[in-house]
Amino acid sequence: MSGAAARSLDHKGREVMSAMEGRNRGGLLLRRRQLLRGFGVTAAGAAAAGIIGCGGDEGAPTAPPGGTATATAGTAAPSPSPTEAKPVRGGVYRLAYPGDPTNLDPYAGTSYTTTQICAWVYSRLGRWMAGPGIDAAAYLIEPDLAESIEADADGLRYVVKLRANAKWHPPISRPVDAEDVVFSWKRYTGQIPGTPANAAAPLLNQYLREVVAVDQRTVEFRLSKPRGEFLSSENKFLFIMPKETGQAFDPAKTMVGTGPWIFDSYRPGVGISFVRNPDWHLGPELPYFDRIEISFIPEYATRLTQFLAGNLDEVDVVGQDLGRVLNERRGSQIYVGESILPGSYISFQGGPEAANAPWRDVRVRRAISMALDRDAMLEAAYNLKQAEQLGLRVFRRWNNDVPSLEASHWLDPKGEFQYKAGDPVMTAENQRWFRYDPAAAKKLLEEAGYANGFRAKLHYTSARYGQAYNLLTELIQQYCAAIGIQLELVDDDYSAVFVTKTARGEFDGLAHIPRGAGARFQFEAYYKPGGTRNNAKVDDPALVAQIDKMLEERDSEKARKMILDLQNVTVEKMYYVQMQLGASGVYTAYGPDVRNALDYQVVGFDQGYETIPYYWKARA
Repeated sequence: MSGAAARSLDHKGREVMSAMEGRNRGGLLLRRRQLLRGFGVTAAGAAAAGIIGCGGDEGAPTAPPGGTATATAGTAAPSPSPTEAKPVRGGVYRLAYPGDPTNLDPYAGTSYTTTQICAWVYSRLGRWMAGPGIDAAAYLIEPDLAESIEADADGLRYVVKLRANAKWHPPISRPVDAEDVVFSWKRYTGQIPGTPANAAAPLLNQYLREVVAVDQRTVEFRLSKPRGEFLSSENKFLFIMPKETGQAFDPAKTMVGTGPWIFDSYRPGVGISFVRNPDWHLGPELPYFDRIEISFIPEYATRLTQFLAGNLDEVDVVGQDLGRVLNERRGSQIYVGESILPGSYISFQGGPEAANAPWRDVRVRRAISMALDRDAMLEAAYNLKQAEQLGLRVFRRWNNDVPSLEASHWLDPKGEFQYKAGDPVMTAENQRWFRYDPAAAKKLLEEAGYANGFRAKLHYTSARYGQAYNLLTELIQQYCAAIGIQLELVDDDYSAVFVTKTARGEFDGLAHIPRGAGARFQFEAYYKPGGTRNNAKVDDPALVAQIDKMLEERDSEKARKMILDLQNVTVEKMYYVQMQLGASGVYTAYGPDVRNALDYQVVGFDQGYETIPYYWKARA
């Protein structure tokens, strides 16, 4: 069955295809020749590159209508929307984040707030594609610092050629070279004295054996075992930093990269600003704006008021405020798409200290899942009826280990949706654990020896993830109380506790935690011992073996089906209870004068690098 199409309204009130519709209409992959052209992977190494599937030509879905915008290395960037006039250079783009980043050093942690800020300045070898007709969640890669990539037949050796025109911002002000890439890998993995390894480094070291500078512009990555999407998901962590880092500048206090924006100033608790990089390797006409100003505004109501007053060019919007936005700031454009954090889940305290906890019994975890009315929670959090009244198409889907809006890799807990005919579906037994059935939930608790329920803490953080997340947390508490589980809400400080401890598994009881995008990465991060998101301390060798097999698969279509099958396995074990954050899509409003915002969208944290350089403002 196909899902309903999602639609957005542009500045002229037209309906525009959003990321979700493109995905359902076959936006998973560009055809083989297009992707080869886009990333500069040679034909000889294409099948081994892990960026495309070995059998991608036959039956592969085409890109959605509207063009592919495949910017090949060394050519001009994708053109603006064909419906628009010539872009106008100059001006300031203003937006707001809920709070400060936890760090300015991209390797100092795995918090999305750090990644989100660093992505304005630092480049990677590749980046997600964005532009008219490109599915925002298809994870299509195009060149960034890399000009080309060649892989050998067994997928154990990748040779990367760097762009000749990539140059470091001041005060470094020199061309990027292969030693910078080697330095970045060594710094990320803790091989530079005085710099601890990033939390994700142990997983990287399991298969990346060595990075070698062959010559000034050539880098060789040597793997100990194949990695199906090497240099795609890995790119989303490995920002390339200059080898002078820590000597010419302190990365905790300033940022020096090669991206579209040069770091200007950071005022803790107030905001951060960037200025245009005139020497960006994907320029020179890009980016269009001269300056970016980001304010830190924790309160949603204040962010919305500032947007309505014309002081911000974009803002996150909850469902009940859509009508207000369209009425009070006429001509505003509404984008419906996947959130930076497209899902959330309930995690359970793991390890020896929780050996006798009620939730160590899978029946208790299933009971909690069955106690939740997911459709009612969606309506309460996102006011879907209001969106429908405004002409926006909405989804009433349930998240799984893969968030529901990543539809190509999502196994529908309702058993209704299939991305392709013949795809695996969720078993009837597993569907049962998602269905709202408080009577059956109580029976499971009784069978597990908790007929009278139990008490526990439920950790969350109220000042960072928005109203929908906070409301869903309160609803978890209420629904669990109805089956006898009394949860005490514990509001953790975001920077001091939630990111550094709770999200890493240092909590007592339960925790409601948002999750990021990326289908393959999720299984490794959440289920493998040492995974950056394995906060439930899952240790299941049989599951790890299945995950490793999927991670090593270099045919993307085979890997996609393996991911669908894995979700039946993880639902049966239910180490985490998947929640509804972002399951229906999220709304972003753009000012009436902003152009290209609806055409250039990506999933994840990198709007500053992959989308906003293409935005511009029409002059009155």
